[in-house]
Parts: sequence; structure tokens; C-alpha cells
Amino acid sequence: MVSKGVAIGSGIALAIAIIIGVFLFQQYEQREAIKNLQISLGGFDVKSIGFTSLTLGLDLNLYNPGSITATLDRIVYDVYANGNHLTNGEIPQRYDILPGQTVTVPTDITVSYVGGLETLWSAIKNGAVTWEVKGTDYFDMPIFGIVDLPFDVTKTSQYSGNSNPSITSNQGNSNPIPPLSTISGNLIVNSVYKVNPSSYTYIPINLQCTASVVGSFSAEATLGDNILVYVVDKNNFNNFQNSQSAQSYYDSGKVPAGSFNLNLQSGVYYIILSNTYSAISTKTVSITASYTCS
Repeated sequence: MVSKGVAIGSGIALAIAIIIGVFLFQQYEQREAIKNLQISLGGFDVKSIGFTSLTLGLDLNLYNPGSITATLDRIVYDVYANGNHLTNGEIPQRYDILPGQTVTVPTDITVSYVGGLETLWSAIKNGAVTWEVKGTDYFDMPIFGIVDLPFDVTKTSQYSGNSNPSITSNQGNSNPIPPLSTISGNLIVNSVYKVNPSSYTYIPINLQCTASVVGSFSAEATLGDNILVYVVDKNNFNNFQNSQSAQSYYDSGKVPAGSFNLNLQSGVYYIILSNTYSAISTKTVSITASYTCS
């Protein structure tokens, strides 16, 4: 009986040892699969545009050339344009990349108009931008602990155009244009503006009364007939200029044309024509606006 019990115990121990061995081997294979991942940089596109920053969509392509599924728990990264740091971020999502499969990992990165976007424009106006993403992939393993895979991928994009970025604060040119809509009341503006890439122009409104403010606008450009138009009060205009959070009475979104009809209290307001989202295209904006006291 003792001999039989010893044999059973030995068999159980052997089975446990085999299970542990298989588990450790699987862990080892997963670790090697992660280290063999091939990472490349996909495209960039504009996802959304705000008062003080824009959001770019960035794609990382993960290719698994091995025969074992590679798993990632999170990715941290820094983004550079021609060696200049733009922003950083983290992708906390888990990804399983099957053998022979390429998985595209999308992420959004936010670039401030002040600092980051100026750096980006400085790179673009030189004619070519080498995008670089440096980061680390992580996989949390029960036995081996955290497995990390550093990566450094680049992609070069060609651009043309030599417009200089600026932040303008003018009253428009002196050449009136045919009105976009019937003008009634007190004229605020009836002009054409050239809004350079990565810049904005503003038109002040000084209301001495509670008034109805109406306006219409249209934009033309070689690349993209669109513009962003905001109407803001003095405090929010200061926030906008200082790259802080701002609220608007009107936000057109990125459109080729639009109109507004607002009821505003007495005070100082600004119409902002924003081309901060465009890196290479100057926008020609025709705008008419007037107000009528209540």
C-alpha cells in the first residue's frame, strides 16, 4: 500500500511539474513573441479642433512575425517633429496580435497651439517633416514580471509652401466686398481677410447697448475651403490668446461658410477667424457683420 501511495504521489508531482513546465515555456514564448514584434508608424490626421489645441490621430502598426500570439497591456510614447518634442501619451488598452497579423493601434494626441504647434509649423515650413515616435510596449507576466519592448519609429512627410505663421490682430483691409447678406443696422465689418497658416485674425466689437449681432462669412483656399469662426467676450478672448480654456457665444466648427445671429449684452466682444489647424494653407475669408440695438 505504501509503495502504491508513493507511486500516486510521484505521479501527481510529475503532473504538477509538467504543468508548471508547460506554463513557464508558454510564458517564455510569449516573452520572445513580444520582443520580436515589428512596429511601424502609420498616418496622422486631424481629429478635432479646439480653442487652444488640436487633436491629431496617430496610428501605430504592430506586426507579429512569429508563431505565438503576442500580447501588450499598455504603450507609452513621445512624439517628435524633426527632433523637436511635441507631446507624449499612453495607450492603456490590451492588444493580442496573432501570428502573422498586423494590428493598427489608433491613439489621439493633443498639440497646443502655443509651443507645440509652433514647433510643428517650423518643421513643416522647411519642406519635410520627420515624424518620430519613441516609446515602450509593456506586458505584465505572472512569472517574469513586466516585459518591456522599447521602440523608435520614424516616417518622413514632404510639404510645400513657405508662408510664415503669425498671430494677427488687425481690423481687416480697407477694400469692401459685396455683402454676403443684406446689411442692416450698424456695420461691424464688411471685409476680406487673409488668414495665414497656424494663425488667427480677430475683429473687435464694442457694444454700447444690448444688441442683435448678425453676420455671415465664407472661406476660400487652394487646399481646403474652410475656416473656424468664434464669437467671444473680452475675458474669453484673453483666455484664447493665452491658450487657456475659453467659452464662445458662437462656434462655427470647420466650415466653408456660415452665419450667426446673436443677442448680446453691452460690452466688448471679438469675432475670431481661426486658421490655427492648418499647417500649409492660407485662407481668404469674406465676412460681413452688423448690430442693431434692442
